[in-house]
Amino acid sequence: MRTTKHKGQCFEIYGFDVIIDANMRPWLLEVNVAPSLSSSSPYDKVVKTQLLSDSLHLVGFNIFDRKKVEEDRNKDKKATSIRNKSTRKEEEAEN
Repeated sequence: MRTTKHKGQCFEIYGFDVIIDANMRPWLLEVNVAPSLSSSSPYDKVVKTQLLSDSLHLVGFNIFDRKKVEEDRNKDKKATSIRNKSTRKEEEAEN
């Protein structure tokens, strides 16, 4: 039997299909070992995005906002560009 160095650092996502009857009793229809993560509606996309985010958070990944990261990166580029222009102007003034 092979052992792995990172034992316990994997996970699976199962899809449970449940129906609720008139008496509010849940009935399990099926369990999917490879549920579809594609989105068929805006609400479906929200639910599945949160599912993946929560799952990755549980296994130790720090989830981040890509838009915020990109905005911060653009701000840094802009600030660097402004500093470079100032430095060039100072160097030209010295010469």
